[in-house]
Amino acid sequence: SGLSLPEGLKELCLGSNQIVDVSGLTLPEGLTHLHLYDNQIVDVSGLSLPPGLTWLYHNQIVDVAQLSLPKGLKELNLGDNQIADVSRLGLPSALKTLNVFHNNISDLSCINISDCPNLTLLRLSSNPVSPPEVDRLRQELGEGCEVVAFNLLEPPAGGACGLAPAALLAASNPARSFRLRSRGRRRRRRWRRRARAGSSFEVN
Repeated sequence: SGLSLPEGLKELCLGSNQIVDVSGLTLPEGLTHLHLYDNQIVDVSGLSLPPGLTWLYHNQIVDVAQLSLPKGLKELNLGDNQIADVSRLGLPSALKTLNVFHNNISDLSCINISDCPNLTLLRLSSNPVSPPEVDRLRQELGEGCEVVAFNLLEPPAGGACGLAPAALLAASNPARSFRLRSRGRRRRRRWRRRARAGSSFEVN
């Protein structure tokens, strides 16, 4: 909350900073890209998001019902959290990419895809959903949207998952956490190069 951000900032990278509370985060009006990946964020209620791109992956988010999404949001990454229900998320019609990999989503009907006519990429990998349900969703979305669904986990009996997402993932693919960390390091190097160009701001 004490972070002073320069005017005219377009891209803000706060990834890998052990951030827990974002309730006091005030973003510049012109911000288009926000990166809050690899932190310890649980509560995202009241968080104001920019219209371009928002990365919230690899946190501890459970409830996204109070997350306010701008109408013009193009890309939302909520992967690697503990989310089970996105039915109250209110996806904007401008959304093109939705990433919810490695969560606890067992019922794909909670994703209101009818609200997203411009969706071109949906990532569902490492969720406890059945392949037939993924196929049904693919048919509903049509050829204009790519649905990525690898390493699907065993759907829970009764529609509720008995294990936390991390435990489920470890059983199915123990090497994946290393790949995530490797990709995170490469991304952070890219943001540092952009920050030196003056259009981005990164806090380490």
